[in-house]
Amino acid sequence: MLVFILFSAGYIIKKVYQKRSPEKTIQQLSPQQIIN
Repeated sequence: MLVFILFSAGYIIKKVYQKRSPEKTIQQLSPQQIIN
């Protein structure tokens, strides 16, 4: 349950940052890093 919340939060943050700066978001946040 906690992992799902963290993944959802990370996905939302990633989505917001992609609108601002796509290149930086890909380098800083990746789904694999959040899961691991």
